[in-house]
Amino acid sequence: STYVGNGIDAVILTGDTVAGPVTWNDLGVPYRVSDDVIVEGGPTAILTIADGVVAQFDFDAGIVVGNGATPGRLNTLGAVIGVTFTSSQIVPTPGDWDGITLGSNDLGSSLLGLLVEYGGGNGNGNIYINGSAPSLDGVISASSTEHGVSVAGSGARPRIVNSVLRDNDRDGLYVAPAAGIDETATPGSTGNLLTANA
Repeated sequence: STYVGNGIDAVILTGDTVAGPVTWNDLGVPYRVSDDVIVEGGPTAILTIADGVVAQFDFDAGIVVGNGATPGRLNTLGAVIGVTFTSSQIVPTPGDWDGITLGSNDLGSSLLGLLVEYGGGNGNGNIYINGSAPSLDGVISASSTEHGVSVAGSGARPRIVNSVLRDNDRDGLYVAPAAGIDETATPGSTGNLLTANA
């Protein structure tokens, strides 16, 4: 398909709940997300983002995974081209959109090759991990109005490897007292760069 000469050359996504397997493929134009995408409903509630996808989020929009009574999972497959989650604004600034929330019913989300920028409107960070243990590999979290990655809640043990947390208005990585980082995996949480954060 070809997307040219429209008011907005993008695929417009209104907020909705992903309760089964859904994939966002690379269509050659950005996805424009206008409200929260909530991923929950059971073991098959899996949102997969294909390599090359760019998703632009409006104010107060974000992705919320497993933050209710039922589980969900987010997988980004950015091993080659990368996946980008960013602001929809022409001149983006930190806090333009909420960011990603991975709640206590997250089913082991895997964020591979993901750039997250200009989020933090949720009051926590570009990536907020609350009581869960996702994997972050090759993630860049930048220009958040809060933390680059915020980890909270008992049972929170994310694995973070080969990632860059930079230029955030608060900490690159914040870990609350009841939470932690997974050091038992092989390799553990290694190879990360935290730079130019507040």
